Amino acid sequence: MDLATFFVIGRDLAQALPDTYDRGLVVLSCVMAVVASFTFLQFADRIIELRDSALRMRWLAGGAVAMGGGIWCMHFVAMLAHVLPVPVSYGAAVTVASVVPAMVAAGITLHVVARPDVSMRRLVLGGTLMGVGIGTMHYTGMAALQVEALVRYDLTMVAASIVFAAVFAIVALKVRFGAAGSDAGRIARQAGGAVILGLAVTVMHYTGMESMFCFPVSDPLRRLTGLPSGTFASIVTAAAAVVLLMAIVTVMTQRLQQSEENFRYLFEKNPNAMWVHDRETFRIIEANEAARAAYGYSSEEFRQRRIFDLHPLDDQARLKQLVTSTDAQIDMRDRGVWPQVTRDGTIIDNAITSGSIRFNRKPARLVIAKDVTRQRRAEARLAQAEASLRQSQKLEAIGQLTGGVAHDFNNVLAIIMAKLEGIADELPADSPFQRKIASALAAGTRGADVVSRLMMFARRRPLEPRDIAVGALLQGLVSLITSALSGRIRLLLDIGDDLPRCRLDRSGFETAILNLAVNARDAMPDGGELHVTACPRIFTAGDVETQPELRVGHWVEIAVRDTGLGMTPEVRAHIFEPFFTTKGEGRGTGLGLAGVYGFVHQSGGFLTVRSAVGQGTTFLLYLPVIDEDEDPAPAPPALVPTPMAVTSP
Repeated sequence: MDLATFFVIGRDLAQALPDTYDRGLVVLSCVMAVVASFTFLQFADRIIELRDSALRMRWLAGGAVAMGGGIWCMHFVAMLAHVLPVPVSYGAAVTVASVVPAMVAAGITLHVVARPDVSMRRLVLGGTLMGVGIGTMHYTGMAALQVEALVRYDLTMVAASIVFAAVFAIVALKVRFGAAGSDAGRIARQAGGAVILGLAVTVMHYTGMESMFCFPVSDPLRRLTGLPSGTFASIVTAAAAVVLLMAIVTVMTQRLQQSEENFRYLFEKNPNAMWVHDRETFRIIEANEAARAAYGYSSEEFRQRRIFDLHPLDDQARLKQLVTSTDAQIDMRDRGVWPQVTRDGTIIDNAITSGSIRFNRKPARLVIAKDVTRQRRAEARLAQAEASLRQSQKLEAIGQLTGGVAHDFNNVLAIIMAKLEGIADELPADSPFQRKIASALAAGTRGADVVSRLMMFARRRPLEPRDIAVGALLQGLVSLITSALSGRIRLLLDIGDDLPRCRLDRSGFETAILNLAVNARDAMPDGGELHVTACPRIFTAGDVETQPELRVGHWVEIAVRDTGLGMTPEVRAHIFEPFFTTKGEGRGTGLGLAGVYGFVHQSGGFLTVRSAVGQGTTFLLYLPVIDEDEDPAPAPPALVPTPMAVTSP
């Protein structure tokens, strides 16, 4: 092959035709190169995000067409900028074919570098391929040039142009893909990479153009059968606009769709219930997965409802006032805790945050509902537990004081009664002082009874626990309870057949039940019903979590329920305090319920009270059952035997 056929070997370069450049077209060609490069890198970013191989290949083909077409358009716009003093045209077939090397090189480069983690080796390989592709396209496009002159090239400049393209392409890919960083840094790398890759195309082309020399000839070597420059310019400009515009629109549309998919995913998978409703009709437009699970409606069912359907009837007026007064607020704001109704009628407490948005080009409102039902219930349980603890500590302190006073008073009273009995023994039976001494002894007995009940409240009265069948014992108390009630009160007894046995002081148990019966009688002056029930209960840690007044374990529950007047919360808070009574003077000592409280706790159990004005009162006594594997404990000695009486508070 004769190199002189292609290169300026043995020719006087001073004889070459002069040439100039249209500066406007030069600038346009540079801009086109940068825009094509930016589009190419956007395709690369999108390919990196994709995991589906078929979809990656489609995007890779799109990027190849965008970059290859951009290089092709830039080349021929730059060719139009090159002005020669002789007619110029372009061969259509070669012109069209010249785009292929650029597209192939761009596609291979995308395949090499469009990866989440790309090595320097891949960057060098990809940049080199891109540089070679740009050069191949350029010199193939130059072959389409038809000019009435002899065209030759400087070999050194040809090689330099391809090297420049490869080096600039490697640097551009390194800038774009070589390091990770913040969003601001990513944008800067995208812009920087696009400019440098655009320079790879531009520098290669204009270096290649400097390698071309056109020598005049006396007779044209061939007729100009290609497209005239004017027609060619129109075709190239239109092609450039269509290719780049389509590429940019495709990338931006996909970016927008991806952004919408990301936000929809965040909306759909948010752990809090979220929905969007129309600000004018208040109809729900969209609801996320958490909302559907929380309220029990499907997406279609949500769209058939207005926001008022999620609120109790007595709260809807307040809701309407809120949504109308906050309609113009764009920022998300806390709207407080609202009770809301699920599909099955359950009331849940939600902390609401909302703000105005535009959805599907219409004014709408985004609502976020965080379920705080458990939190509020836990706070209520904590408050109840704290109140119970304070009440227990208060009764414990009263019990310690009462027990100490009662013990000392009991000792003094025992001495006084012993002295009185001694004086009565020394006096004649018909002495007038015998009646006075007997009266004094009766008063002392009543005082001993008060002391005994105070000791029981303070849990200092010695008990004699025995294994007892609670059901049989309650059955035996029916006659006593009936005699304590008025004829207008009906006694209803419901005792389970499978009640476990308990270790109790029989006398203390009977007294506690009779005290509750008498207390119920006084609460039903116009008659009513007294229900006494007994059944086994087993409470777990889960039960105690929801009802902190309970205790974990196996218990016998004895419920004494009346249909009487009931109590206010203020009265209920003091009923177990010694000497507290709501009855008139002379109708009670205020020690009956205090004694019940002391007996139950001294027996290892606990009790609760439920009462409301006009709805009666229920006392629930929980007594521990006997562990079958436990050896029975010996009964403690009776230190101070004192009589127990049935009284009412």
